Amino acid sequence: MILAAQFPFFSFAQKIPPSYFRTLADSRLQEGVDSYYQLADSQYLWHNSGEIPVLLKHIRQARQAGISILIDSSDHVAALTKEDSLLQDMQLTKAALGLMISLQCGSRKPSFGNEGLPFECRLPSSGRLLRDALLSKNLNATLQKLNPHSPEYEGLKKMLNQLLNITQSPAFSDIVVRKPKTKSDSIRIIQRLAQLQLIDDKSDYTDSALFQNAIKKTQLMFDLEPDGKIGKRTLNAINIPLSTRIRELEASLDFIRWSGELRKKEMTLILNIPAARLWTYQNGNIVLESKVIVGKPSTPTPMLTGIIDELVLYPFWMVPHKIATREMLPEIRKDIRYLERGNYQVLNRQGRIVNPYSINWQGLSTSYFPFVIRQSTGCDNALGTVKFDFDNPFAVYLHDTPGKELFARRSRFFSHGCMRLEKPVELAHLLLEHNRIAIDTLTEKGCLLQQKPISVKAERKAGLIVHYNTAWFDNQAGVIFYSDIYSRFRKVR
Repeated sequence: MILAAQFPFFSFAQKIPPSYFRTLADSRLQEGVDSYYQLADSQYLWHNSGEIPVLLKHIRQARQAGISILIDSSDHVAALTKEDSLLQDMQLTKAALGLMISLQCGSRKPSFGNEGLPFECRLPSSGRLLRDALLSKNLNATLQKLNPHSPEYEGLKKMLNQLLNITQSPAFSDIVVRKPKTKSDSIRIIQRLAQLQLIDDKSDYTDSALFQNAIKKTQLMFDLEPDGKIGKRTLNAINIPLSTRIRELEASLDFIRWSGELRKKEMTLILNIPAARLWTYQNGNIVLESKVIVGKPSTPTPMLTGIIDELVLYPFWMVPHKIATREMLPEIRKDIRYLERGNYQVLNRQGRIVNPYSINWQGLSTSYFPFVIRQSTGCDNALGTVKFDFDNPFAVYLHDTPGKELFARRSRFFSHGCMRLEKPVELAHLLLEHNRIAIDTLTEKGCLLQQKPISVKAERKAGLIVHYNTAWFDNQAGVIFYSDIYSRFRKVR
């Protein structure tokens, strides 16, 4: 780290050569750095401001917010020349702007397989913000304001700090536990739960009722059925290294920072795959929360962003090619009446309905299938009675479902990648607003066989963000670590 004592005093009037603007390779910071030095009239402001210790303090504390940032001083240990002083000033400026942008937008942008939502998290006028903070000697307050202020952020950050304090102890090592067969096994479980900040290890948990309650609390934290029994899934969750839990928390804090401005928009839907839940935000407030059913590990729901601009009432389900050829074709070969029972139609490449009895199904395969299978409207239609349309290259939808009983499950990973919504009517009301009579009429009529699909424009277009974060925060339950169902965090070493 650069220490304030390493900086010689230099004149406020010393100028920074414009050529140094081109030495910074980080495009994320370049705009802010250029703006800062232009507004500062290319003068050295740091040393006169007295704010160097403030910046270094915030950098040291950045890890507590899940931000990794470091000023490397290895090339500046020798006596400083004027040019060295210039590079040091630029290094401080770059570090300060990097910290400011990270506090506002996160250290890393979330990775999406498709970005259909035109959004780039930015810190407007970051150069001016830093210049003003140095001139007014108010850098501390400026950095504090950039932190998000929400229960989710504060709750996740608190848990992160607790785990960091534990893991940074020289004596720390992850306690691995097994199903308790002896008193020593139970003691190890109690010690591990204390590491996870779930219990106070000073209490006497040898009492069976108290111990069972501690296990139930643990299971709720890991989104498991709170039966108080230490089964395989409970043990697996307990034994995940704290370093992995820290990475999960850091990723979620980054996501909250990155999505902050989006949640303040008129309407934004945020779907977290591991939580199998969707939250609808309007002007920064949650106006609807809904369970969802998402993709199995073999057919995962993709991470994406998009814009919902249209609803389809009584939608057809255009069966994806993989499902049609790998799952349906063997059933059709065994009994062609499979199509009739499922209310399916067969379309040729021109989109015309074809008599299925005229097709040689035995001659078709995964590599040769010149047809599309379409499920018509009705009570068994896989998309239910309403679909929320957004462009994406994965052929996945957000939609209603006839299989309502699956929402009662704690683990809801059953689909081929689409997102089935528990509360489609409530969401439709929000998006249709004054035209909500369209969805009310649909609800009254129920599912109609062979009803032609009806497209209705959304009066409120909504951004949709489908992300993957295993650490999340619930206002009632607190921090929850969901199962890493697609093994995204297990792959990181």
